[in-house]
Amino acid sequence: MPATVADFQQNINHYLQLVSKQDVFIMQDGKIIAKLTQPQQDRVSATKSLFGILPQKTTWEEAMEERNKEILDYTEWQRAYFDAKSPAEISRV
Repeated sequence: MPATVADFQQNINHYLQLVSKQDVFIMQDGKIIAKLTQPQQDRVSATKSLFGILPQKTTWEEAMEERNKEILDYTEWQRAYFDAKSPAEISRV
């Protein structure tokens, strides 16, 4: 259920009760800026929401390898950024 920021502020109790039945999307300037959801979300529906994210031919090992590569690339970027001695060196990172 979408709600504007102003509507959410005026009717917060209504939306807090509603969130036990469905997600509430808070919108500002036509864009979703927040999502309220129940903390005890059904595990089956949470699992189903992840279905199809990976291509069918991707193995678990390949997915983990790709994720680890992304983490390593980011860590290397951080190291280069914080080890830079001057603004010129930072711009090359």
